[in-house]
Amino acid sequence: TYTDPETGESFTYDPAHCCYSGYSIKDYSGRNGILETIQNGNYLSQYAPDIVILQIGTNDVIDNHEIDSAGERLEVLADYILQNISNDSALFITTIPNLDPNRSDVYSWFSNYRHSDDWQTNYSDEEVNVNVQKAVDNYNSQVKALVEKKQTSGVSNIYFGNINSAVTDVTTQLKDGVHPNDTGYKLMGEYWANLIGSYLSGGNTNPTEPETQPTEPSTEVTSAPTETTTTTITTPSETQVTTVPTETLPAETTTENIYADLIKGDSNLNGEVNVTDAVILSQFLCGKIYSYNLRPTHMYVFDLDSNGKINAFDLIILKRMLLQ
Repeated sequence: TYTDPETGESFTYDPAHCCYSGYSIKDYSGRNGILETIQNGNYLSQYAPDIVILQIGTNDVIDNHEIDSAGERLEVLADYILQNISNDSALFITTIPNLDPNRSDVYSWFSNYRHSDDWQTNYSDEEVNVNVQKAVDNYNSQVKALVEKKQTSGVSNIYFGNINSAVTDVTTQLKDGVHPNDTGYKLMGEYWANLIGSYLSGGNTNPTEPETQPTEPSTEVTSAPTETTTTTITTPSETQVTTVPTETLPAETTTENIYADLIKGDSNLNGEVNVTDAVILSQFLCGKIYSYNLRPTHMYVFDLDSNGKINAFDLIILKRMLLQ
């Protein structure tokens, strides 16, 4: 069970999963490959996964290991997975985030970028940063091309994920220049919750951009004419204040007639559903707005599927409403 230190909310992990980290795509000197690992353990047959999320390639890029042919190695890995899961299962292959190679914690990891192949030329930190970014971009383009190739050839259960578009700031979202910090992992979790939620509900499963709204949007929430007060909701780490409208209700007002005039999805209670509402709901889901700051009416309109829970599925429903 995990308790969020910011919100105090708790949830219990679903134990029906199997995870692996720290590998390259395939074996090479100094690295164990995830391909050989799952082959040797016969893990796909052993666990029969419904969904495989494959974010691999960071170590290949760190080592500057044959990046131009990384897509070929990735295809061998993808083919093995696809051949050993059912057609009703799904394989999501995602890009990797950008890297920050000159952080002290990981400086030596990028040694292959700091000199020429013949060791006669040493490269500056600025040159290393440029070349690492080129390697990341090169690899990520191969990931996308591979998924598109498979889909074009008729593979119906392979999908593209773009974590690179969710974790976008190496300075504030990476702990050491390679691994995400809590902010980065939260963004990754939010991205996957939306994409997998869309897959499970039969929605768009092949976006090129993240399904989530930006966590710090420039859209300002306006007050409805009938409101008399506003509540300012902030957290210590926020750089932007979000204003969520509240209402002053007469003492005789009942729950039934409060909700009677509300529109599901109308997060700012202004009588219409638009992009601003998606921004507010997205901020709530990523912890920018906390439930104890909101009135019951807000919680009611957030719960678009009326199941008593506010989660990524409600955001998916709201986005579909906006696209209609």
